[in-house]
Amino acid sequence: MLVSHSREKLLNAMVFFVNNTECCKKTKLFKLLYLLDIRHYTEIGKSVTGLKYQAWKFGPCSKELFDEVTKTANKKEETELNHYFNFFFIPREDGVDELLFDSKKEFDDSHFSRRELRILKEISEEFKSVNANEIVEKTHEQDSPWYKVWEIDKNPNGEIPLDFYLKKDNPELMEEIKEREQFWAKIDDSGNDFIF
Repeated sequence: MLVSHSREKLLNAMVFFVNNTECCKKTKLFKLLYLLDIRHYTEIGKSVTGLKYQAWKFGPCSKELFDEVTKTANKKEETELNHYFNFFFIPREDGVDELLFDSKKEFDDSHFSRRELRILKEISEEFKSVNANEIVEKTHEQDSPWYKVWEIDKNPNGEIPLDFYLKKDNPELMEEIKEREQFWAKIDDSGNDFIF
């Protein structure tokens, strides 16, 4: 059985971004996780968190994480997130409250590879002072995977396949990443004990 620690990585990536970027509210946090996963995927053919992303109106989003955060923040369900964060709603002028995360834990890097840690740091530095709207604009660019699913395929809420992130103008790299993705799929199904 593959021990990927994807849940621990997800929770600690959230802690890392909350603690290392400015104004890291829900939308910004979700987009940073998305960027982490796609950058890692384009390097080795596997995401960090194991989340699947759908094309929502305001960009790529993990429905699974969105639902968990919503239930936890609204105190409808006790989840593991309660051990990692306090949640605060900040009223906005337009009447929509923004969700702010306050980390209860320190970042634990023990389950991350050096590559994952490097990408976490790169993204947090690149988007440290960037607001959520700027990241949303970046994920909506005309050649983005979100755009392909939402605008071209006309598939709102449809899943964004990870291979949409590969540059079509570099067939050698695309083939290499697809081979790595197949490698990870075989390991996941092998039943052997691997720890990453």
